Amino acid sequence: DYELMLPGNKTTRVDFNIRIAENLYSRCGDGFKVLKVDDELQCSEIVSVIMLDKRHEKIIVAFRGSQSKNDWKTNFKAHQTRIKNPLFKLKKNRTIRKSLVGQSTVVRKLVTRQPKTLIVHNGFWHSIFCETKKSGLGSKSDYLMDEVLKVLEDYPDYRVEITGFSLGGALSQVFALHVAASTNPLIKKPVKCFSLAAPKVGALNFRRAIQGLEEIGYLRLFRVASQGDVIPGLPREITTVCGGCIGLSTISLIVNQGLYYRKAGMEVKLCEKGVSYTHPKVPHRRCCKWRLLNFTLLRYDLEDQWKKQKKCCIFCYQFVTMTSSLEEMRGAHGCPVYYDRLIANGDEIKKYELQDLYNASLEGDEEVVRPVYC
Repeated sequence: DYELMLPGNKTTRVDFNIRIAENLYSRCGDGFKVLKVDDELQCSEIVSVIMLDKRHEKIIVAFRGSQSKNDWKTNFKAHQTRIKNPLFKLKKNRTIRKSLVGQSTVVRKLVTRQPKTLIVHNGFWHSIFCETKKSGLGSKSDYLMDEVLKVLEDYPDYRVEITGFSLGGALSQVFALHVAASTNPLIKKPVKCFSLAAPKVGALNFRRAIQGLEEIGYLRLFRVASQGDVIPGLPREITTVCGGCIGLSTISLIVNQGLYYRKAGMEVKLCEKGVSYTHPKVPHRRCCKWRLLNFTLLRYDLEDQWKKQKKCCIFCYQFVTMTSSLEEMRGAHGCPVYYDRLIANGDEIKKYELQDLYNASLEGDEEVVRPVYC
């Protein structure tokens, strides 16, 4: 464990973790219990924990952030991959069809016109959905889902919450998408996901899938980001200058705008003084007339070239061009900074219930939640 430096204070990661554990136990007491810790292969696979909170009647699945070399390899595998959209089959569900009655045309199309595949971060996806080295367990996702369902059989009234920090926050978003799309009656909706300091996970169609689950009340995704932390803004869009180096024209970048990484869910930005909320909104037709430039044939011809561009430019563009030093990045991205800002802004955060923020977004209350159209 390396020593994490804070302004005017020296705190080791171990000391900080002990402080957090003591704080957590003081809040939950004997009603809090750690059920499973999957860390046997922590040097080569992701680490996850399943916890039971009897006081608040919920089951918590938490993912660890980057610690091992394998975790950093996962972070740098930022080229994109196509995966099956769990919402594609779900849109034919009768219950969902009934819930769409009375909704706006934009919302109905969002849910019923989901694509078959989604574009996501290759490293995040494969670390949780590829087969684990443990024999007979399948993927990490299958293992976690089986364990959660076993607990839900004993506690059928409990709800599922998923969380994680940094890499763990990205993994929590991917896993939450599939848990929320599950039709198992034991999983009560909405599933809540609290993703802290997480980088971007998927492209535009990934955001649309998240929005679809949010609109039908199956998922509540909260992305917590700290002001000054650059990690939640990564991977960044490749600019036309970077693209021009390998022969991509400006028009190709416009055509492939759907392949850019996008943020999904309700963003809670922690500042030194105050909190701001933003939420991506589904644009109305009048807001996206420029999308007529989406030449379908050209898009698919250039998609392979775009993937090569993303893969070869990712390290140089994402990190070499940053002005912040590594020490500054690490300090702004650390758990202590997030923890201190959550405590400092506690009164501001407690003004609204989580569902109130979503209601404000749906009702268009821009004084509470600022919409983002893109």
